[in-house]
Amino acid sequence: GLSTGLGGLVVLCMGRSPTPAAMAFILALAGGVMISCSVLEFFLPAITGEGASLVTVGMWSALGASCFFGLSRLLPEAEADEVLPGTATMKTDGATKRRKWRLALVMMVVLTLHNFPEGLAVAVSAMQSPHLGVVVMIAIAIHNIPEGIAIAVPLYASTGNKGQALLMTLLSGFSEPLGAMVA
Repeated sequence: GLSTGLGGLVVLCMGRSPTPAAMAFILALAGGVMISCSVLEFFLPAITGEGASLVTVGMWSALGASCFFGLSRLLPEAEADEVLPGTATMKTDGATKRRKWRLALVMMVVLTLHNFPEGLAVAVSAMQSPHLGVVVMIAIAIHNIPEGIAIAVPLYASTGNKGQALLMTLLSGFSEPLGAMVA
């Protein structure tokens, strides 16, 4: 859980709100790391026959993607403000800020829900074998860092508040120890 917060520390290194290009780069980098982890941890072992079947991995991946898209549909899109004379830039800034807030909210909710079963996985693997528990914990901790980045940067971009972005990132990570306690 704390490694999600560790990823959120990236906002402390940012001087000002990220530009759209910087935010796209940061989110693409975080997404690329998470996709690489998925391929290396799930799909590659399924293809080589050393893990769960490819059908099982594909089914769970499709379910996760469906949940993400379903959740993103539940949150309303940013609406354009009513255009008044002399408020064109305000309208754009307001709509842009709402889109950034929506992105931050979707990422936080989805990754918070995603962290809960990770806590279950760490606890169950540790019950099986302490060594396995440590290995699973380290693997999950490493891939939680880019998850923290994916939560913190849009939050900082939408609020301009580094402290709030870091706090919300830490709170998202706390669902993982909660999952471990449930196991």
